[in-house]
Amino acid sequence: MTRSLYGSRPNPYYILAPDFRRNSAGIRVLHMLCDALIQSGQEAYVTAGSFSPTLMTPPLTSNILDYHKAHGIEPIMVYPEVVDGNPYEAEVVVRFLLNTPGMVGGKGRYDDRDILYAFARGLLQPGMPEENVMFLQPVDLSVFVPPADPAKRIPGTVCFYQGRSGSGIDTSRLPPGAVRITTGYPTSWEGLVEIFQTCEFFYSASTSALSAEAALCGCVGVVIPGEDSPLNFSAEETGCHGVAWGDSGPELDRARRTLPLLRASLENQAREFWPALDHFIRVTQEAAFQFGQRKLAGAVATRLLNRLPSAAQAALIEHRLQSSSAPRIAVVIVENEFDGTGQRLQATLDSLAPHTAGSLKIEPLIVSPRVVPHASIPVAQYHQGH
Repeated sequence: MTRSLYGSRPNPYYILAPDFRRNSAGIRVLHMLCDALIQSGQEAYVTAGSFSPTLMTPPLTSNILDYHKAHGIEPIMVYPEVVDGNPYEAEVVVRFLLNTPGMVGGKGRYDDRDILYAFARGLLQPGMPEENVMFLQPVDLSVFVPPADPAKRIPGTVCFYQGRSGSGIDTSRLPPGAVRITTGYPTSWEGLVEIFQTCEFFYSASTSALSAEAALCGCVGVVIPGEDSPLNFSAEETGCHGVAWGDSGPELDRARRTLPLLRASLENQAREFWPALDHFIRVTQEAAFQFGQRKLAGAVATRLLNRLPSAAQAALIEHRLQSSSAPRIAVVIVENEFDGTGQRLQATLDSLAPHTAGSLKIEPLIVSPRVVPHASIPVAQYHQGH
């Protein structure tokens, strides 16, 4: 990042984000993106009404909107993939695909001019640049940790999450006493960690951050493919360490064996996020700059068009030119060499003819060493050598 006391102001980011909730990874990602942009020297705001005290997420207020509009400051609008249309009527729009378009909400159809960015490589859409991926790892590695005493974990115990449909897992296959996790239970991360540190398996009907959070606590995550989990879109980023895709024996063995690898993988992804964010900033700021150039060019063209005289103004101009005091311009044409045909002299005279309008006259005077027969243009003859 280059700092300058006289540098141009970057275009601000408006991020459409719901009120902050710790139990929603997607919402955490949007708020964390705002914080990361500010850490990177950018101006960013969220549309939420409640916030995390640990993140820099200034609210987008009507005063800010009015100020930017009054001073011609063009924002870069960031919508999650669930948002249809362009409710803020922004000229530069980014769609941040946190899930498969149309999967969680919205129709998943966007304007051809929108800039698409994927949360994970598995969410890249046809035609998207391969580098437009920004994996913002939302799991707090300092919170989700294994128990200090391994004996705390009870073999065979299970916790589960039914996903958005509420019925993605056949509970008849779960052991008695299985703990159901919902969006409202437990009410804190500390309570969630307590469950994950106690249980041996976590079954989930949804591709959510809960599986990684369970695995970080030493609880094997098991995602049951279905309506809420048709695609393992973050497999390349997480390596599926500690998390099984389906409940087959070999897949469960692989997940248990790779549990210790997940933390290092996510730490690496957290480091790699910053170069990806730098690329995001370059792409979006360049798009905003190009829009500003097109807007300026359009404004100049409009201004020039508006400067053309109206019919009434043109009549006044013509009347002025017809007056006795209208200007006349004399042009002296010196012919030093004769080409034998007189074509060059005639071409010069022809080029002056279109510039005569009304009584604005261009009056040529030909100066030549030869006799130039011309009825309407005066000719001054001189002898070469004098």
